Amino acid sequence: SSGTSASPSGGSFSSAGLSIQSASLAEAALAAQNGIPVDSKIRFIGSCLGTVLLGEKNSCLYIIDQHAAHERLLFDRLMKSQGTAPRQALLIPYKIRTESKSQDNQLEKLKEQLGEIGFEAEKVKDGEWEIKTIPDRWTGSEYDLRTLLFVKNVEPKEIIRSIAAMTACKAAVKDGYVLDDETAARLVEKAFTLEDPHCPHGRPIYTVISREKLFELVKRT
Repeated sequence: SSGTSASPSGGSFSSAGLSIQSASLAEAALAAQNGIPVDSKIRFIGSCLGTVLLGEKNSCLYIIDQHAAHERLLFDRLMKSQGTAPRQALLIPYKIRTESKSQDNQLEKLKEQLGEIGFEAEKVKDGEWEIKTIPDRWTGSEYDLRTLLFVKNVEPKEIIRSIAAMTACKAAVKDGYVLDDETAARLVEKAFTLEDPHCPHGRPIYTVISREKLFELVKRT
């Protein structure tokens, strides 16, 4: 579609231009995964409620959460691109102040893995660290990162996963943002290529209604 779509604030944006940031993120994420084969039987029907996308496959109606699907795509990309993830240097580094030797040790253990996903950490002195770079898609705060780093009883690999999940969640297209039909259709297609059809927080990306169930709901025989 090359028309103009309404934004959640009541304004409008060009479908062709995708001037809303989250729509551009969807475009970028999908374009980067063009090498993944797509099931040709998937048919995009449309979007509704500013939140869900509809698709048809094998006589079933799929109701897809656009945010959850995009979030999972971004999360998988981030986890697979460790070591090569795009990052940006901070003009003013984050200051992370630790409260104990155990927290210093925690950061020492995480330092290499943090660097692989875009957070370059450097110890200034006991009790004080600087984060000099952040992943391009990170939209959290210094407080968000510190909270994730020092969650009690969490293994380092799970902390890295939590940071990646937050990064993906904050960068994914939001509810209420209307994607143009071409981008929405590709998001539906990519949702069916995911190995795990759940967002990083465990919510299902889509729900399915069979033809038989739909007939039952409308009392058609």
